[in-house]
Amino acid sequence: MNSLNHLQHILIGPDATDAGESRREYMTRVVFVMVGVVLCAFTLVIAFGWGVGVFGFEGVAIMLLMDVPIVAGWWLAQHGHWRLARYIPIAVTFGLALYGTYFVGLVTTLVLFYVLAILLAAMLYGGKAQWIVLGLSILTHLVVGWSRTRDPFNNLLEIAIMVSGSFIGIALLQWLSTNQLQQVLVSARASAVELQAEITEHKRAEEALRESEDKYRQLFDLESDAIVLVDNTTSRILEANAAASALYGYDREEWLTMKNTDVSAQATETRRVTVEGGTWVPVRYHRKKDGTVFPVEITGRHFTWQGRSVHIAAIRDITQRKQAEEALRESERKLRLSEEHLRATLDYAPIGIATTDRSGRFLEVNRDFARMLNYSQEELCHMTFLDITLPGDLEKSRANTQALWNGDIPSFQMEKKYLRKDGTVIDAFLSATLVYDVGRQPSSP
Repeated sequence: MNSLNHLQHILIGPDATDAGESRREYMTRVVFVMVGVVLCAFTLVIAFGWGVGVFGFEGVAIMLLMDVPIVAGWWLAQHGHWRLARYIPIAVTFGLALYGTYFVGLVTTLVLFYVLAILLAAMLYGGKAQWIVLGLSILTHLVVGWSRTRDPFNNLLEIAIMVSGSFIGIALLQWLSTNQLQQVLVSARASAVELQAEITEHKRAEEALRESEDKYRQLFDLESDAIVLVDNTTSRILEANAAASALYGYDREEWLTMKNTDVSAQATETRRVTVEGGTWVPVRYHRKKDGTVFPVEITGRHFTWQGRSVHIAAIRDITQRKQAEEALRESERKLRLSEEHLRATLDYAPIGIATTDRSGRFLEVNRDFARMLNYSQEELCHMTFLDITLPGDLEKSRANTQALWNGDIPSFQMEKKYLRKDGTVIDAFLSATLVYDVGRQPSSP
């Protein structure tokens, strides 16, 4: 993997800044890859030929001498000296052509080396450089060829025309194809850079997704309510948090093999609500792993996740709430019974009992009080104690009552006369005290 990354840096990671410089540096790196591979292949072939006696050691030495500057140029290009390094492959190729022209004289082979030198000049420098190399190639071939023939009239003109025509025609073709090759390589580099950017962005997205999943997983597990994710179609539990495991007694691996109906003591109702898409169940009875049945409140939300219809259910144990509600109902029942018992006791007491407000209006009267005055209980509740007090007792009754409301006295007793409904008068003994409410405020005497 490190070697691949290194090669990727070599081919798509130029050190130049502007577009032209970046292209030339890129081409320099590509050329060193190509020339290095070709020279290694030639070196191996010649070395094998020397081993079997086809070539002399001179050929092996020449190839090794050519390999050394290529390696040096590679090192220069890798360390940012690509402008200097790009001279080397042109010089090496031209040197091979010169060597062949002088010592071998194989015109077809030499044309290929000269054309390669021209092609490299076009790729690394542009149009002017390739024509310079072309001129040098023609001149070198003629001069060296002249020196080898020793006869200026021995096919020199034909060779010059053939070589010059071949060089010019091939150079033109190579010039055109080199421009296309540069465009292809630059396009390939752009595609490689774009692919690298996409891979980098994909890795970033994966990392962001992983971080998001980790964050929501932590939030999921830190939630105090039991939470389960359920497939609406199969009722399978797809996920459960730590609170669900603590509440029900199942670990996460067990949850993932279960359905939501497996923990419900009302499985039919649970399945119905799942299908209908219910979002709130105030009371449902569930069953723990140890068999304990307990009440829960469920809040749900339905949505699509990974192409499937699911819902997430937040489950809260309401055992204590139900117990508190039951205790409250029992307390209210007892209070109601106590009030009814007290009311019955007062209503059927053998003496007259009544309560009034601060203005003296009757709030409640029992049966004996109403019977004594010959009024109904309803009639008296629309009257005040002043309405049934004789004028001679009004002043004393008002004074005692006011003192009682003011807190000057805790209670009082007095003999007084009452006026009955039929106009007759009866004597009675009155005993009065304050009745306090739950806030210790006086309610009535």
